[in-house]
Amino acid sequence: MSPEHEPVFLSVVVPVFNEEANLGTLFSRTLPVLRQLGKPFELVLVDDGSRDDTLELLLDARAANPEVVVVSFVRNFGQHAAVIAGFAAARGEFVVTIDADLQNPPEEIPRLVDEYEKGHDLVGTIRVGRQDTLFRKQASKIVNAMTRKMSGIKLRDFGCMLRGYSHDIVKLIAARGEMGTFIPALASLYARNPVEIEVKHESRHAGQSKYSVLKLFRLHLDLVTGFSMAPLRILFSAGLVIASIGILFGLTLLVGRFLLGESWAAQGVFTLFAVLFVFIGAQFFAFGILGEYIGRIFMKVRDRPTFVLRDLDEETLIPVRKPRTGARADVEVRKVSAVVFAYHDVGCMGLRTLKRLGLEIAQVYTHEDDPHENTWFGSVRKTCTELGLPVKVAADPHSPAELAHIAKLAPRAIFSFYWRDLLKESVLSLASQGAVNLHGSLLPRYRGRAPVNWQLLHGERESGVTLHHMVRKADAGDLVDQEAFAILPEDKPTDVFAKVLAAGERVLARSAVAVVEGSAPRIEQLESKATLFGRRRPEDGAIHWRQSAEDVRNLVRAVTRPYPGAFTFAADKRVLVWWSAHDVQGGRAGAAIEHGRVERRADGVYVTCGDRRRLRLTEVEIEGRSGDALQFPELLGNGVRLGPAS
Repeated sequence: MSPEHEPVFLSVVVPVFNEEANLGTLFSRTLPVLRQLGKPFELVLVDDGSRDDTLELLLDARAANPEVVVVSFVRNFGQHAAVIAGFAAARGEFVVTIDADLQNPPEEIPRLVDEYEKGHDLVGTIRVGRQDTLFRKQASKIVNAMTRKMSGIKLRDFGCMLRGYSHDIVKLIAARGEMGTFIPALASLYARNPVEIEVKHESRHAGQSKYSVLKLFRLHLDLVTGFSMAPLRILFSAGLVIASIGILFGLTLLVGRFLLGESWAAQGVFTLFAVLFVFIGAQFFAFGILGEYIGRIFMKVRDRPTFVLRDLDEETLIPVRKPRTGARADVEVRKVSAVVFAYHDVGCMGLRTLKRLGLEIAQVYTHEDDPHENTWFGSVRKTCTELGLPVKVAADPHSPAELAHIAKLAPRAIFSFYWRDLLKESVLSLASQGAVNLHGSLLPRYRGRAPVNWQLLHGERESGVTLHHMVRKADAGDLVDQEAFAILPEDKPTDVFAKVLAAGERVLARSAVAVVEGSAPRIEQLESKATLFGRRRPEDGAIHWRQSAEDVRNLVRAVTRPYPGAFTFAADKRVLVWWSAHDVQGGRAGAAIEHGRVERRADGVYVTCGDRRRLRLTEVEIEGRSGDALQFPELLGNGVRLGPAS
């Protein structure tokens, strides 16, 4: 299994925005601490649309450290969105969040890990010796106290970013997709054994805080409004009090008029005040009633689980919602039979997600690994063994024996996760509620095989995953759910697959139960937008230098490791090109220079393409030796022409 897909114990998520001055120290302090733990880890850094050199420094760190994972936003979406994106990318059994400003020392992370290993699924922290201004500390105390009172959530320090979450809690939060919520408070709703510990607090290493007093106020406003209807009920109570005062005032005036005469009531002026109080109170009262109903709608559309069950067999968290009117109890609805056809990392993710949702998987089918293929992805067979699921390897589901077996299981649903063969109607018809497939593109575009590679080859900037109903024609059934994500210019196939896994997990969390209940949406695909692509072969990686530099570069990154790679020939020797980069300084080549012609410079080897732009060959492999193209002067000399074998 490749390093990108090895099990990870600890994920550290760091949202980053304009932190170039802090990153060097962040890496020099955090990475040694994590390595000393002696457990597999990853450092997930989320660039929140930084406008300085932050992203370049993050990419340099990723190139130098295999444990570093970088996620980058196209613009600034805010710290909340950055943490959610980090949660979606995190693969660790335990996930820690920390700020990049180093006010929370990375050296405290092992203490959070110790608490997790004691059985705590949520580890909160309380800052001691805070290195903030007196105003900020006092304001924080007041706001924390008010928030605890209004929200009912008993956290002592709402503002500390250094926190630890179990994998199950993280995936529940990421699946919710809520904006404007407060992550530590939301996590406390899902935790079964939380704990808070005291941690050190330091002065900001460099730069200025991105949180103004106004932003802090908005953050706590999100907390109160996201977890309590207290403001609406205060409005209701205020209306009731004002109306009551108005009524008492009016009664007082009425009694005084009879006992003391007309002059006591100031010729009716006080009476008007009493009437005004009553009407103002009635308005507030009405607003409170209206707000109560709106608040209930607000809490409902957030779609939080009504409660969280403990799976006694696997100690995982299962979100359970209220049953629909007329439906059976939740446990009865969710304990249904499904048959799954799965392969690849997507298959492993799909099985784990269905298991976490509480679905009963009656049978799994998977392929035998191809001995002629680089099997860099996870094993469905091993995943089934780990989860205790029945699995059949290399069995033909269309054979009479397997059709009879599936029919006997009477599955409510059939799920297909990167199954390589088209399932026929004889199999699909055996699911009483429906059969769906998870596909690695935004259908109807890129139907067929290898959608990730084809999208990179065509230079797409956006992709996604689609859950769709299966029909006779490949990937042509009605849509159930989709989620898009960005493809960055430096993304490789493994980077895109990681995004497919994260988005696919969220799509299944949203829609898998609806499939087995028979209530999944059916959205017709637009055939006018459909594109279909077939299987790619190793020989399709041949580089044609007459193409544009962008087309050649897209081919290189579409089939780079773990795939067979793009290739060309120099003096009849095969040259594998694992990575390339545009020439940003040399300009266009002269009209007399042929495409495929090599130009050696001090900083690298460049090749002219059909649009007269050049590509730098940053990593090549010749006869088993890999490295920068400059290391092969005998074959990639100045003036050599690359092309097909003669």
